[in-house]
Amino acid sequence: MAYMGLTKPTVAQLIESGKGNIAYTGGFRLGQAIKMEIRPVYEDISVYQGMNDKGYDQEIAYADVNLDVSALPAETNKLMFGHIVGAGENTVSYRCNDTGAYVGFGAICREKVNGTLKYIAFWLYKVKFMEKSQSHETGGDSIEYDTPSLEGRALPVNGYDWMVKCIHGTEEEAIAWLNTMAGISKNK
Repeated sequence: MAYMGLTKPTVAQLIESGKGNIAYTGGFRLGQAIKMEIRPVYEDISVYQGMNDKGYDQEIAYADVNLDVSALPAETNKLMFGHIVGAGENTVSYRCNDTGAYVGFGAICREKVNGTLKYIAFWLYKVKFMEKSQSHETGGDSIEYDTPSLEGRALPVNGYDWMVKCIHGTEEEAIAWLNTMAGISKNK
């Protein structure tokens, strides 16, 4: 398996009902994807077994998510980080107690297996993102690009599901699936 390429980083606000049902609203793209890492963190649950059991077992506790994108649209400031966005989206106020909403997050990767190109769309059900540090410098002799970086934590929903992957034969099918997950209408 060789992943080649990453596209369509997408977020949508998570809506959880009291009965364990989830839905998403207001989905949008986060610019062009540059780099992404999803790193599951497991906890040892074998300690809960009987003392004479020698089995070893783990389950996912959460997953760390790191994402670099070309740009962040204005919607991210309010939804993902909890900042106050001024009229006309010209100002963003950062407060010490800003906290964003839980979102669903997904993207599409290409994979080539035995000469066949596939599009792997995936969706993390529940993620809370935070901004990484900002870095600015004056221009020098060479061009340096600084892209927005986000880090987050993906959690299981309903105490069980945390991510889903869906394999498609075309990019259009993968985009349609991702749009459905994020609640993005066909008009967007």
